Amino acid sequence: MKIRLVGDADDVLGFSLAGVEGFIARDRRQAEQALAAVEADGGVGLLLVSASIEDLRPRALERIRRRGVLPALVVLPAGAAREPPP
Repeated sequence: MKIRLVGDADDVLGFSLAGVEGFIARDRRQAEQALAAVEADGGVGLLLVSASIEDLRPRALERIRRRGVLPALVVLPAGAAREPPP
C-alpha cells in the first residue's frame, strides 16, 4: 500500500524526507490534476492532503471521502509544524 501527499511545497518536501511521494499543488488546476492522479493509482491506500488543498478543492476531497474505499484521506492541520513553540 502506497502513501501519497498532495500539498504545498513545504509539506511535500518534509514528507519526502520520510519517503512519502507527493504532488505540489499551487492552484486549483494543479490540485485537481494531482488528486486525479492519486485516484487513478489503485495502489494508494493513504492520501495525505495539506489544509491549503482542502480549501482549494473541497468537493474533490468530499468525493474521495464518500466513496468509502481506499485511499483513506487525512487532512494535515494548517501551520502546526511551522509555528515555533511559545
